[in-house]
Amino acid sequence: RPDGKWTRPDITLASYKTYPYVPGRHFDLITFEIKPHDSLDVTVVYEALAHRRAATRSYAVLHVPPESQAALQEVVDEICLEAKRVGIGVIVAENPGDYQTWEELVEATRYEPDPQRMNDFLAKQVSQGFREKIITWFR
Repeated sequence: RPDGKWTRPDITLASYKTYPYVPGRHFDLITFEIKPHDSLDVTVVYEALAHRRAATRSYAVLHVPPESQAALQEVVDEICLEAKRVGIGVIVAENPGDYQTWEELVEATRYEPDPQRMNDFLAKQVSQGFREKIITWFR
């Protein structure tokens, strides 16, 4: 990976909002790092934290199938404790491909990353179509 270790999230989401009493458009870039049930450990938090250098929020998504919940509870608890400490969100998913099975255990803290780092991330990590959509939001 020429961009460095832990630089590519599994999912990147962009959005913007306007508010009736607050001037301007408010942009969010949210990243998600998904880990399968057979490789869960606290390093997922640090991987998501590395993504947050360019994102407003970052999440660790933990694949926890129903039959593995009891066996994985201790590691999920450890991940949640560390995630809360550093402001990373945690989502558990019975099936990561089905958003209906996602449950947020820890809400990610919102940060304002350096605009240049965010811009560089978008230039390198997302598709041209994704970038073009963002550009249309701010015309």
